[in-house]
Amino acid sequence: MAISFIAAGTSIPDAYTSYTVVREGMIDMGVSNIIGSNVFDLLIGLAFPWFVKAIFNHGYVIIIKTLY
Repeated sequence: MAISFIAAGTSIPDAYTSYTVVREGMIDMGVSNIIGSNVFDLLIGLAFPWFVKAIFNHGYVIIIKTLY
């Protein structure tokens, strides 16, 4: 959960940086920063905790669906 909050917290400075760079005329740099940031957030913020859980559960992640 903390990694997800960190991923969300790093998106705001990345968006500001991309906006500033684009206003200076370096559009390619701004677009690559946005894409790279989102890829990092998805791969590290979401996939890494599942990977760690799978390591400790012998390669499986069990999802229990409960109806409330």
